[in-house]
Amino acid sequence: MAYVIALLDDYSRAILAAQAVAADSTAHNLAVLEAAVARYGPMQVLYSDNGSVFRVTRHGPSRFQAYRPEVLAGEVPTQLARALQELGAVPLTHAPGNARAKGKLERWNRFMQERLLGAGPFPSIAALDAALQDWLHYYNERHQHRALGGVPAARLVGYEPRALPAGARPLGDICALRETRKVTKDHAVSLAGVRYQLPREPNLVAFTVELRIRPGQTVRVWHDDRLIVELPHGGGDAPDGLSVAQVLEQILPRLDPKQAQPATRLPRRPTAAGA
Repeated sequence: MAYVIALLDDYSRAILAAQAVAADSTAHNLAVLEAAVARYGPMQVLYSDNGSVFRVTRHGPSRFQAYRPEVLAGEVPTQLARALQELGAVPLTHAPGNARAKGKLERWNRFMQERLLGAGPFPSIAALDAALQDWLHYYNERHQHRALGGVPAARLVGYEPRALPAGARPLGDICALRETRKVTKDHAVSLAGVRYQLPREPNLVAFTVELRIRPGQTVRVWHDDRLIVELPHGGGDAPDGLSVAQVLEQILPRLDPKQAQPATRLPRRPTAAGA
């Protein structure tokens, strides 16, 4: 199964970014947001449905999980809402059950399915995404939109993208997953069962640091608006040390096994016979 995540500009009807992916995940939605902002700058408002990617799901009481009051109240922002806040954009979701709220995007979805997916099937998601990118160029640059009376790209001529807010993180960090961790006494943090070693300077033991995670790529560690280190995601232990797996693989095979020493018997002391 494949999903197409798309970001449509309300004024021009142009697709600012879209991607065919294997899952409608937070990371994939952030990637599409990043691609759109990199080209067109931060939007002022992002209008979406009520999917859990865009807003906190309001769980009811559970005998298995104790949710914090702020979670139940829907006051904890999602990763996407946090990214939009850092971009200076306002996340806006439509009222539940309002099928007409996303009429423009739903109409584009139907058009895309007729014109692009109708030419399938595609052998892989990568092939679908490649075809999607080619088709988007046609849609934005050549498709005559009836409601507009022209091509969507024509309405973007002369548009000046907004800059990122002053003091904001780099775009790649804004559109990454954000977590916080407390640095252990051996200058490390743990994420999803993987240990990440931090430099010994600055000494951040017992401090809380911010992690910006790009799955399958990097983990960037920040503290007090300062980038401390960038590490490979899923990377493991310290550059100045070896993991257990590395010791087993690299060190132990080089060690010569101890040779068994022949047993020696001490001479018996002669005993004097009693008179």
